[in-house]
Order: sequence, then C-alpha cells, then structure tokens
Amino acid sequence: MNNSQETIDLIDHDIRHEIDTIRAEMTVDRVVFPLNEGEIRNPLNGARLVETDGYPSKRYRRSFSTEASVERKITHQAEVLTNYIAYRTQPLRIEVTWRGKRYSAIPDAARVMIGRIPELIEAKYDFAAFDEGKNLFQRAISECGAEALGWDYTQLTHSNLGNEYFIENVTDIQYYRFNHVTLREQQIVNKVLRRHDLMLLGDLADEISSCAVRGQTTLYAMMVRRLLSIDLNRPLSRSSIVRRAPDLPQTPYRIWLPPHAK
Repeated sequence: MNNSQETIDLIDHDIRHEIDTIRAEMTVDRVVFPLNEGEIRNPLNGARLVETDGYPSKRYRRSFSTEASVERKITHQAEVLTNYIAYRTQPLRIEVTWRGKRYSAIPDAARVMIGRIPELIEAKYDFAAFDEGKNLFQRAISECGAEALGWDYTQLTHSNLGNEYFIENVTDIQYYRFNHVTLREQQIVNKVLRRHDLMLLGDLADEISSCAVRGQTTLYAMMVRRLLSIDLNRPLSRSSIVRRAPDLPQTPYRIWLPPHAK
C-alpha cells in the first residue's frame, strides 16, 4: 500500500470514529413523515438563499423538488430505471437529542429498489463534502434515523451514479416521459417481448411505427412506464438491447408510514 492510500485510510478511520462518537450520544426522538406522502420542506426564514427546481414525474404522478445537479440526476434515474419501486425527495424529518439539545435533519431523498430495503439518501457533489462542517453532524443524524427505521443509509455523488453514457442515456429518455403511448402500441410491445427475451431497439420501434424516430421515443416513454427495459450502458442506438421490465414484488416496500408509526 502506498503512502497516499495509507493517508486516505487514516482520514476515513478518523472520520468514522468522529461520527460514531457523535452517534453514541445521540437519541432519535421521532421520525416525521408527511401525511400526504409528499415532501417535508424546511421553513423559509430569509437567512439563506435556496434555489429549488421542480421536476414533474410521469411515473410517480407528482412533482419532486431538487436543489442540486446530483439530486436532479438521481431523480432522473428514479424516473427511468425499472428497478425502482418507489422514490421521494425530502421524504421525512429526523428529530434527535444530542447533549441535551434538539436537532433535526431532512435527508435529500428516499428510494426503494427491487431486492433491497428502503434507503435514506444524501447527495453531495463529492464524498469529501459529506464530512465537512455541519454535513458531518447531519450525516450522523441521517445514519441514526435510517437505523431506527431499519433502512439503509446511502451516499450518492456524481462519481457513483454511472458512467457518462449511462447518465446521458437516462437524461435523454426522461425527456420523453410524457409522450403519448397508445394501448395498441403497448399490446404490440408486450406480445413481441413475450416471444423474444431480447430485441434490438430499432426492430422493436419498427413494430409500432413506420417513423423510426417516433417509434424509438415511444419506447423511451414505455421504459418510464416500466413496460420494458433498455440497456443504458452504451450509447443509445437502434442496436440497443431491449428486454421486459423486471417484475415488481407482490408486496413492495413503501417510503411513507402512517403518523402512529413515528
């Protein structure tokens, strides 16, 4: 192991020790969920400027609030990827007591993916930002809240959201999320994908439209609706692989809990 790696490991160990020390004195008082399965927003007091984007979702039939480019990319993936079961931004508030004082934190998002338990998500530009100043304390609160719920705590940055092709493909597909998809087109695609485990995107597009561009963008809209899954790890083209979307579990996890389950 080189000296640079040893230094990184030592820093990580020190940060983990600091977080564990904070958590040892921290008690989770309650976790508050919104009554309408929506978002919990911090009150505006004029003390700081927060630029917020609204993202209207076709899949989840609601609007999501995002405050940074990483959050927007995560929201795009939740809209497009077929292994997502549920997703919310600012989904809950964690209230804790630490050294006799009360504190709270609102994680950036929560998600449920096939084969995994719910995750509380914090998003930053890079991993170093999680351990800077007040972010370190917020991380401790979020970890405690996730543990109290029996959920996982996940950190997401630009570096672990996928390669450049993957991110670009997700962005391109979500643009077409509101394209109209007819019942006839759905029936044709379902029938073809029942007969063939894999199809080329161009061939499947030709099955539903004489216009190649319209057929392809309609398939993008179908992916948002979880009717099919397109390979996103290579540049999108008529040669991209298409398969059926994975089946959802019969009793999927939900991000929302009723008020008495605080």
